[in-house]
Amino acid sequence: VRYPTTNAKMSRCSRLSLRNEPNIAVSGWGYGGQNLVRNFHQVGALRVVCGPAPAARARVESIGPGAETLNDYETVFLRADIAGVVIATPAETHHDLTMRALAAGKDVFVEKPLALVYAEGVAMQQAAERGGRVPMVGPLRDYHPSLPAPPPPRPRARAAPRVHVYSV
Repeated sequence: VRYPTTNAKMSRCSRLSLRNEPNIAVSGWGYGGQNLVRNFHQVGALRVVCGPAPAARARVESIGPGAETLNDYETVFLRADIAGVVIATPAETHHDLTMRALAAGKDVFVEKPLALVYAEGVAMQQAAERGGRVPMVGPLRDYHPSLPAPPPPRPRARAAPRVHVYSV
């Protein structure tokens, strides 16, 4: 893991540090959200899980015991004890929820896809930059151990020596 070196970025890292109290909220408790709940719980960062589907609540409570469960996303965005929000909701909600989280001063991890329309993704990135927030798109499957490793880089071909040709 590489950590930013500037003071402003370091303060953001310490705010999200896993050595502090849990301060991450996962929004969405479908299949992808449940995996993220489990992962953030295992590293001790999970504080809140939020989602509207009551059927999944019991499963989420068993995966992330001790985490508070809520139905209202807005409540999560307004809480001072939440530094980062994970958006693992249906793709059509990513833009709206991410923009609301950024406006509330939260760092945001958005599960893929970031947005359904390119312009929404650009707006999200610009909002994060304006607010000094840290945005991240979920790298699902990029580093998954069940997928084959990418091929090694090809060796660079040696350039042929320059030859000058003169003609009369």
